[in-house]
Amino acid sequence: MKRSQIILITVSMAFTVFCGHVYAQGSPGGRDSLCIHFSGDSRDLLIELRRGMILSGTVPMTLCNLEPGLTYDITVRGRGFEVRRGYLSLDGNGVPSLGGNRLETFARNILPGWGSIHVGRKYAGWSDMISIAAAGILTLSEQNEYRHMEDMYNDLMAQLDAADNVEDRQKIRIDAHTAARDLNVQNNYRKRCLGYMAYMYAFQLIDPWIVGNPPKARSSAGGAVVEISGAGASTAKAALLSLFRPGRGQFYQSKRSRGMFYSLTSTAGVLVTLYYLNRYEEAVNAYEINLEYFDGAETVEEKEYFRERSAGYWADVDKTRRWRNISYGVLAGVWAAGVIDTFIPGREDAPPSDLSFSVGPTHASLVYRF
Repeated sequence: MKRSQIILITVSMAFTVFCGHVYAQGSPGGRDSLCIHFSGDSRDLLIELRRGMILSGTVPMTLCNLEPGLTYDITVRGRGFEVRRGYLSLDGNGVPSLGGNRLETFARNILPGWGSIHVGRKYAGWSDMISIAAAGILTLSEQNEYRHMEDMYNDLMAQLDAADNVEDRQKIRIDAHTAARDLNVQNNYRKRCLGYMAYMYAFQLIDPWIVGNPPKARSSAGGAVVEISGAGASTAKAALLSLFRPGRGQFYQSKRSRGMFYSLTSTAGVLVTLYYLNRYEEAVNAYEINLEYFDGAETVEEKEYFRERSAGYWADVDKTRRWRNISYGVLAGVWAAGVIDTFIPGREDAPPSDLSFSVGPTHASLVYRF
């Protein structure tokens, strides 16, 4: 006899003794219990029931000591199948019914990621929470900077109204024009950050309606038998999800660490790209303002002064354009890699296909298929 077989037989015997002791004591609170047999269209389907404790196993399996009137969280997964989550409710007669939790997840996701974490999609929830928080902090920072620059512009306009000589008014008017152009650049940056944060927030709100489908099942024999049907996972769906939100396709395929990598890396890439895009526009703005001063100069000395300054401003434009293009390339590479990765096999939490168990009032067995 193989060592693995000896171990499994030993565990099965210990499990039987333990469960026999538990069921000899009856149901908690003296309530009646019932048994439900779960079957499926594939032995690779794993069912997980959760209510305080977790019961799981691959079909076919029988679970007893379930209490009428209670609701259990249920998760169905398997190799080549979508992960389906929902509720298994038992009415007063013990007849089971399955329902979804998409609406609840949607409502909880008003606080980013909370709903996803609540239903067991912790990696997706935490990635949403971290990404939206990072974008939110940057947006708030740029909003404060915009308000500061706006106050400076308003102060210059107040000084312009109070100026009582032509020379002072001309100098303040030039400064106000420069401040207005800087404010416009900052406003564009602020709007981009806000738009990206709003996009991610909206996506995680609709996410439960895309990947939060409940398990498919039908009951027979008065509810004593529940037949679970697995829904096949779609590579095309995973690729499309990662196209709109990197990492989402990996989470859909249960490639959790890879999903976190693409999700957080793409978020960092977008924020860095927005930063360098803003730096580039600031450099272009400074160059164009200097060019306006050159065109408005009335003396040769003034024109020569602004011509010398233009070389430095143009160097800044070249430098920031280069970094902007590099950030574009890196972001596009990460985004494309996330989509391509959905076509690469890999499932980190694939359930065992050769192990299942049956639990009853007078028995417990652990089965290993050879």
